[in-house]
Amino acid sequence: MRTSLSICALAAFLALAAPLRAESLGDWFKKLGNSMSHPQKHPTPARSRGERGKSTDAATVTPTPTATPVATPGPTVRTASVVTEAKRSKRDIPYGIPVAEKPGFVTSPYSPNQGLVDVRGIPSGTEVKDPFTGKVFLTP
Repeated sequence: MRTSLSICALAAFLALAAPLRAESLGDWFKKLGNSMSHPQKHPTPARSRGERGKSTDAATVTPTPTATPVATPGPTVRTASVVTEAKRSKRDIPYGIPVAEKPGFVTSPYSPNQGLVDVRGIPSGTEVKDPFTGKVFLTP
């Protein structure tokens, strides 16, 4: 008798309870870790009281507008010029910084945020003129 009463109470509770959105335990731990490692970021906004009772049928859900991606231009690319033999001297000259996955392109040690320098076909260790600043650096 007691067992059947408990089962009936549990069944009634489950039938009347609103269905919850189930997430995996891994997602919960990921959110918990992100909240600890990025405390300045705001959490997702809580739903207002009026939204709690609303149904989430596909017919009543309105899509959220998404931003249209804007095409951003690639980095500026300029070609380096080889310094003539007359200008060469014994001095400490920095090397250009190779660009990952772009063979033949370097970043100038003098203007790393300006753009890429094309040094294709120029042997390694050759003095070249930075097209952005006019200073001399070595090809890697």
